[in-house]
Amino acid sequence: MSWQIWLGGSWQEMDAEDVNQLRDRYEENGETMFQMLSRGQLYDIEMEGTQGVQRNRNTSRERAIRLVSFTAESTAKKRRGNILLPEEIEQAQKEQHELIKQLVEANTIEECTALMDEFIDDDWLGGLDAFPGNIYRIIAFGGLKNITFEEGFSLDGMQKLSEKLGLFFIFAIQLFVPPAVFFCNWYGVGVENPLDWNSIEFGFFVNWEQDWVIRLTSVLFIFVIALNTVSSLLDEARSWIQIDKMLKFLNVSDGNAWALYLDAFMNIYVAIWSVLDVWIVLLDEDGISDCVFDAFSLTFIFNLDDIGGDLGFFGIDDWPGLQLAWVDKNMYATAQKFSSVEEPEHNVLVEQMFRGTAMFVMAMVFVLPVLHMTMHVPVIQN
Repeated sequence: MSWQIWLGGSWQEMDAEDVNQLRDRYEENGETMFQMLSRGQLYDIEMEGTQGVQRNRNTSRERAIRLVSFTAESTAKKRRGNILLPEEIEQAQKEQHELIKQLVEANTIEECTALMDEFIDDDWLGGLDAFPGNIYRIIAFGGLKNITFEEGFSLDGMQKLSEKLGLFFIFAIQLFVPPAVFFCNWYGVGVENPLDWNSIEFGFFVNWEQDWVIRLTSVLFIFVIALNTVSSLLDEARSWIQIDKMLKFLNVSDGNAWALYLDAFMNIYVAIWSVLDVWIVLLDEDGISDCVFDAFSLTFIFNLDDIGGDLGFFGIDDWPGLQLAWVDKNMYATAQKFSSVEEPEHNVLVEQMFRGTAMFVMAMVFVLPVLHMTMHVPVIQN
């Protein structure tokens, strides 16, 4: 059996995550009316036999869905259904062309985001990976608006105020805490058992006899966190370059480009301190559970500013990651048909800073575990 959805004038296979929800709720439990979460959006599902409707809770847009059998006849129908009529293809291209034109001619970032929200069809977003978002990129796209004194006492106003304050304190935590963790452990300030650097011992697997399980766990976490930091940093770098070019190309008057550069600086800054912190913190562990807890706590600080993270100030709906990915894919080639504006160059300096940081962190993937295996720093018991 196969679940399909009507997208862009043809029946398409549904995503594996959506199929699993439909199988659990409809095929196994027999529910005909229920809700499901798909790509960060909530949908109402109404089934009648093998046919049904998927309705977006936010936009009320409906799409037909169906459950089909794997037979020769259904396969042939599926292939015939995937053939779009020429006029349908032409109409979709005209709509996309007109939207790109309006985006290029928009004067403010607020106009651009409103156009994307209203006119980018969900059918156009298939196969795209959303741009990762964070609090600084929300500022860059005008996501935080000023609040009047009267609005500050309304429910929406108080929520916006809490978001602004939360954004400031997230920035303060990421700026202050990572270096504070490193230097407090280095100088023995504010830690229960300070490291005794005067009694340091060098040697391969020195003093691993009694606590080799803790030391081995620490080495494994240093490897994993450093590698994850490299991967996350490169993802941020690629999307940062694309977003920077997009803001330059749109040439809007109210785009907060300074927030985008602050985003680049904070990503580089926190990435460097994260790998150094995990190494020095795991030097002083007297239990395997403490080792696991401390390692994951440091990754929490690294991801603190991400959209859809552990804090609830900003959700997936506050960041148009998929829409921006579509604009990035289609804007430059389409705009050249009616405009002399060329695709802008990305910021080479910031790209090299990202590259250099990634190379440094990749070196730490090997250097820090080796240091952990070849040195022993005893603690001063209080």
